[in-house]
Amino acid sequence: RNCQSLYANLVSVHSKPEHDFLLSLLPSSITCWAGGHDGEQEGQWVWSDGTAYDSTNWCSAEPNNVGAGGENCIEIITLSCKNAVFCVYFL
Repeated sequence: RNCQSLYANLVSVHSKPEHDFLLSLLPSSITCWAGGHDGEQEGQWVWSDGTAYDSTNWCSAEPNNVGAGGENCIEIITLSCKNAVFCVYFL
């Protein structure tokens, strides 16, 4: 919501070409935050820009909600998949 207060959103990814383009911008050892979250209702993933969550490119066994705080946000890693990670929802 901090991004939205600045009239911006984290990236939403709706297709493999979009995902591949994003990966092409990242150095090989970097991860980046994406705009997907399930902070409002566990297991119901949405994009922060309000578009439908239609992505299926999760890493193996993800999303798995591991850890005491759960995993409510998405990071894109250079292994070409998405990982659910712990975050403060109001990132």
